[in-house]
Amino acid sequence: MGGDVNSLSNNIEEGAIPLFNRLRGKMQRKPLVEFLGSYGLPKGLFPKNETHYEVEEDTRKSSVFIPYVCEVGFKDSSVLTYATKVTRMLSQGKFSNIVGLKTKILVWGKVTSIGADVGPPRSRLLLV
Repeated sequence: MGGDVNSLSNNIEEGAIPLFNRLRGKMQRKPLVEFLGSYGLPKGLFPKNETHYEVEEDTRKSSVFIPYVCEVGFKDSSVLTYATKVTRMLSQGKFSNIVGLKTKILVWGKVTSIGADVGPPRSRLLLV
């Protein structure tokens, strides 16, 4: 019996170590607002209650994790609904291939791309 317990313990440890190393490599230490700014994107694109985000540097795919589904309203009366995990591809000034984000026009539709127009006279967000 003692050998079975040790074997089980070793198997769990062997499986957990790569998982924790993988998570440690993907989770980011820089605040999300600062990270978005480094890509030319304005703060306020995600709710303040995000728990963490991950970035795959080689593919530029990233995910933001939110504790629960939530809706966020903006000054122009638009509303975005965020799933608990929002994934997207990153490029300078733009998110594309977004999964987990919806907005309501006349009916609810998926948001698939967000771009930032940062030229004068003021910054604007473009939802596609």
